[in-house]
Amino acid sequence: MAPSELETAALRLKQLVAAGHPETRRIVETYAKSADRVDPVGREFARDLADMASAVRYSFTVADSHHLLLADLTGAPKKRA
Repeated sequence: MAPSELETAALRLKQLVAAGHPETRRIVETYAKSADRVDPVGREFARDLADMASAVRYSFTVADSHHLLLADLTGAPKKRA
């Protein structure tokens, strides 16, 4: 699965959980077993899904720009010895 697909899936599941879609009941119940219960479980799970989407987006950005760093195309001035 490509990072963009994982991000899209996490955000779509977040929407379904937030809407209380009946097909998300089982996964929310499973999540509830380890939830901290500071907020309602559905809200907590939706927030974690949004965080996961952000982490995927960030890791994709870092991985995508990593070859530029290795190629020394960062635009940073070179240090002279």
